[in-house]
Amino acid sequence: MTRDWNRKLDELTHKILEQNDSTSQAVIRLREQCPKLHDQVVRSGTCLPLLKLWGLSRNIDDHTGTEIVASPILEMLGTLTNSPLQPPVLHAGIQHTYGYLFSLIETPYGRKRDRWTQSYLEKSLGLKRPTFSPVVSDGTLLLNLTYFLGRVLFRGRPAEISCLRRNRRFVDSELLKFNFRRLKCHRITEELGKGPDKIRIIIDLLPLPNSQLPNPSNTENLDGLLIYGIEERPSKRLSLITTFPVSKETIEELLDQPCGRRVQVQLKYNAFANNIPREPTLGMRTIQRS
Repeated sequence: MTRDWNRKLDELTHKILEQNDSTSQAVIRLREQCPKLHDQVVRSGTCLPLLKLWGLSRNIDDHTGTEIVASPILEMLGTLTNSPLQPPVLHAGIQHTYGYLFSLIETPYGRKRDRWTQSYLEKSLGLKRPTFSPVVSDGTLLLNLTYFLGRVLFRGRPAEISCLRRNRRFVDSELLKFNFRRLKCHRITEELGKGPDKIRIIIDLLPLPNSQLPNPSNTENLDGLLIYGIEERPSKRLSLITTFPVSKETIEELLDQPCGRRVQVQLKYNAFANNIPREPTLGMRTIQRS
């Protein structure tokens, strides 16, 4: 599946860019060449409450310093989801799912779309059908992911959990039967910024013992999932930002970071927050192991 989708998505993206398609032409090209993907992108835009659970993302990769998704692709996705995507700041959920499917850049960790074309999460969670993939059996990639990540990141937050449950008709029914209580999750909490610009970063590290997928460098296995969110102050609104698979070594490295009120903290993973610098700054960190 991975090789087929890589070829199909690369060919489609190159055609849109090389032919200098207008937004309407790009939409037609996607509908003709990947009709099921086109349809689920449209369906994702119909559930505004779940879309609002996401925060903002930059379109510049933190590792390579390059543009992640080309502007014509963003315009196409914005039209399909009724969520205008105007750089430099984008809807993190659309950017990190459908945007990544059409990203052409290479990173030290492989292609951006690998997390969705390798069926990593389905295999790790024991799900029997495509749930977080370019084509899914039920729901959509973005809405299924919102529900799954939200059940982890928003634990203990009644308003957000209630939003997920009220909109469960948009989500794969297999996820509704999933036992989230069996998931053991480590949590790293970081704070930085001052006054009204102060933010809290939530990093959940979810070991997934059924994974064992090789990473692109073939030097270690992918053993878990990192979920990244930002809580704004003083509103205390917590938003999803991104997620990706990580190795056991990476999990332990993150859990071994120094804690306290004056440690180096940094905004990461292309996340955006108002008036928060990209470089490391003094902040607070606490770590809670499950």
